[in-house]
Amino acid sequence: MRCCELLQTLSLKLLFVAFLAATLIAQSRIILQESVINKPKLLLSDIAKIEDSNSHIAAFLSSLPIDAESRSDGVINKAEIEKILKNNLIDIQKVSIVGSLVKIESRASEITRAMLLKAIEQFVKRRYKDVAIEKVALSFKSMPLQSGSYHLHIVPTSESFYHLYLKVTIFDGKKRVKSLRATLFLQRFIDAAVAKRDIAKGEIIEPQAIAKKRVRLRNSAQEYLTPLQVVGAVAKRAIKINQVIKRYMVEPNYEVKRRKSVKIVYKRGAITIELLGLALQNGRVGDIIRVKNISSNKVLRCRVVSNGVVQFVY
Repeated sequence: MRCCELLQTLSLKLLFVAFLAATLIAQSRIILQESVINKPKLLLSDIAKIEDSNSHIAAFLSSLPIDAESRSDGVINKAEIEKILKNNLIDIQKVSIVGSLVKIESRASEITRAMLLKAIEQFVKRRYKDVAIEKVALSFKSMPLQSGSYHLHIVPTSESFYHLYLKVTIFDGKKRVKSLRATLFLQRFIDAAVAKRDIAKGEIIEPQAIAKKRVRLRNSAQEYLTPLQVVGAVAKRAIKINQVIKRYMVEPNYEVKRRKSVKIVYKRGAITIELLGLALQNGRVGDIIRVKNISSNKVLRCRVVSNGVVQFVY
């Protein structure tokens, strides 16, 4: 009985959200405003003024939560607001957002190194996929705040495979009081394709033969492939079960293969001529490759149109 009640409540909530999404009109306006926040749960109404002629819609928009990821660096931009609206089934074409971003100031009597490290960690987690921080070099202990509130502005200045360099600016209220340089030592990862079973040489790799495995990259030269890159490719060698697949192990399933015979189609108006050719390059459908005409030994530019078939390009 309790389960049925919960399902009914959830259904009513979804219907209400759908109704609001359908009835939003162009007069809905979200006006971004700078905010001083000292609470863990942040709502859209805390950082923006909501205007709508329908009080129910205004109340719904006001109650939308701002997730921790969006507020992690102290700045919420228009794109992030649009994402929050979309996640709540709101048609963003029917909502006008005024302002490009809002800065969120947090209340504190001082700012510490631990606070900066946490902000940097959230910044990296939010903007860099498949990266983990191994260590942060940051020369900072603590600093008192005169206004009782602060916000941070973090921007990357350069990046290498092993390092990320950031500029961290501290604002005491609206006053910029300090700029710091942070060097991050990184670990990089990839969700690499791994064989779920033995794969024979020459086999076209199907989705059922591939799994995903989290692999740490040791250098930029390592050429692991994702499952999306592997599925549909041809195994250039035998691949054992549980083996992580690298680039040299596979090749695209070319419709035309180098050093293989092809049919060259010549079309001019109502005239169609077919010739025998030898592909000098691999090619997928749509690729333009070089093909030798067997009868004349001339090299032609041809477009791959299907398996083993190319068309002469004028």
